[in-house]
Amino acid sequence: MTRFHIAKYKINSPVDRRIVLISDIHYYNKKMENLLNEIIKQVEKLKPDYICIPGDFIDERKIYDKEYFLSFLSSLKEIAPVTLSIGNHEVKTKHDKLELMDQELFDEIRSIPNIHLLNNASWESEHLRFTCVTFPFVSYEEKVKSYKKTLDALQKNYPNGLQKDKFNIVLSHSPLILLQKEVKKTKFYKDSDLILSGHTHGGLTPAWIANATHHVFITPEQHLFPKNSYGYLKKEKTIVSSGITKLSHFNPWHFFNFLFSSEIVLIDLKKEC
Repeated sequence: MTRFHIAKYKINSPVDRRIVLISDIHYYNKKMENLLNEIIKQVEKLKPDYICIPGDFIDERKIYDKEYFLSFLSSLKEIAPVTLSIGNHEVKTKHDKLELMDQELFDEIRSIPNIHLLNNASWESEHLRFTCVTFPFVSYEEKVKSYKKTLDALQKNYPNGLQKDKFNIVLSHSPLILLQKEVKKTKFYKDSDLILSGHTHGGLTPAWIANATHHVFITPEQHLFPKNSYGYLKKEKTIVSSGITKLSHFNPWHFFNFLFSSEIVLIDLKKEC
């Protein structure tokens, strides 16, 4: 039986709403059916108005037994509208240049009512706007010049930033991309009211250490002790989930996942908090 940790945060907002954040599911085949069913049970108890999944919902571009994952999404959308963004595991590189996505799977997901799988696009409710940003692989490298590719992507897709007529919630798979120094100067970042991320997998760090320091031991890119990698980063208006899965199925040590709790984040947007 999977253990779940529910992280809870309250955020100032012009409207009272409840969001559940689920990151890094890394679905790969029907062996994960029990985990998916447990996630549904946990989310039902929290009674959210919206469900957000900021990327890496699958473990590789081509998955097996996809009907189980599609059924999982169909169950979630009966609880609340679901928004999904694209992470690095939804994309595959070919010859280090061409980036490929499983458009057939994406189309099947998008055909489910109340599901919003977005690639540099937004959808709106009465008071909230959900925007999902997709970045090129080089943006995940966290090298000195990787931010330039991130800036190029934002300039291409959001040259005028975001409209400010609604509370802007951004789903960005890795927090380490948008929170780079130069990227935080962009109008897109400044127009964002709340950024929801995952990707760091909790850095394989005990929750009490991550909560106290907002640091984790290691990123998927094998950078040690990175900043801005866990929890509610108030100054950065960002919430980072440690995710459902700590070690990807591709990781040779993935059988140690039983040592870690799966994290679901509960976000209460409050007019006064």
